[in-house]
Amino acid sequence: MALLILLAALIIGCYFVGYVIAITVFFCVFLVNKAGVSLVRAVSMTAAASGFLLGLTHLMVLDLPIGLLQESVDLPWPIG
Repeated sequence: MALLILLAALIIGCYFVGYVIAITVFFCVFLVNKAGVSLVRAVSMTAAASGFLLGLTHLMVLDLPIGLLQESVDLPWPIG
């Protein structure tokens, strides 16, 4: 049940803040709550995974889904 709540929060987060921000928060929350790693390790693993994701996005020239926040506020490339 908790996993379904996390996945629903990811989808709702994608709608409101955009995919990049939502998946970054999801990675960190999932690693701390479900995998049981420390916060420092979760943040470092999240940074590596997000960097890899953004690197592939840049190389493949993909446009990730944007949310309401990204539509209304002009944000820099990695999160906008």
